Amino acid sequence: MLALCRSIHEQGYTIALDDFVAGPQFEPPTRLAQLIKVDVRVTSKLEQERLLRTYRPRGIALLAEKGGDYERI
Repeated sequence: MLALCRSIHEQGYTIALDDFVAGPQFEPPTRLAQLIKVDVRVTSKLEQERLLRTYRPRGIALLAEKGGDYERI
């Protein structure tokens, strides 16, 4: 999978990681990613802040997904 991601990244495609779970075993794909989608229903606020501190300085955007609807905001 990593070789395929590297190949399409080199062709100019944007790499987005979906259903992301942080951990050392998932570090290699983050080196190619421009976007990480974070399910805010299952990720604690503390973990969300940690992800932002870790990946935003590396130029990786984080996208909150499954955050709810207007009635819940």
